[in-house]
Amino acid sequence: MPAVAQAFVWDRYVLCGYPEGVNRGAPNITADNTFNSLDGLRCNREGRWILTDGNYSNTGDFAGQGITLCWQAIPSAARSNVL
Repeated sequence: MPAVAQAFVWDRYVLCGYPEGVNRGAPNITADNTFNSLDGLRCNREGRWILTDGNYSNTGDFAGQGITLCWQAIPSAARSNVL
């Protein structure tokens, strides 16, 4: 399938980082809204898929981060969904 675009502009969906300590991320990151492994990007005809794939024990340094999420970005509709 030929590419339909040569480039795109990122929308900022999330800000990541630790909620505390020297590696603290943005001020709005708390222990209640952390997740891990935002490292997947897939594109299809309907939009871009951004996913997390953490498989940690949800304890210790990874407590509260054992969630796997997937976002679908639909550029033409100017909206996004968390699936």
